[in-house]
Amino acid sequence: MVPKNKKIKYKFEPQGKTINTTLSESHATVHTYPEHGYIYTELMTCGDIDTKEFITGMLEHFQPVFGTLRILDRSYE
Repeated sequence: MVPKNKKIKYKFEPQGKTINTTLSESHATVHTYPEHGYIYTELMTCGDIDTKEFITGMLEHFQPVFGTLRILDRSYE
């Protein structure tokens, strides 16, 4: 999972952010909703990668009290 230095950031008023980073395999997106204490992250990949690094990084950075993890296999095979 290699960042390609294609990052789009948008700050909402009065609060919240969306950040999208283009990766060599696809993209990662983070949406924050501070007024609800909520963060939505998405990692889409068309490569065969270990997603644990992304998940661990998100958990270490945001330190959530609880959460839901959903892994969807959207392969065409």
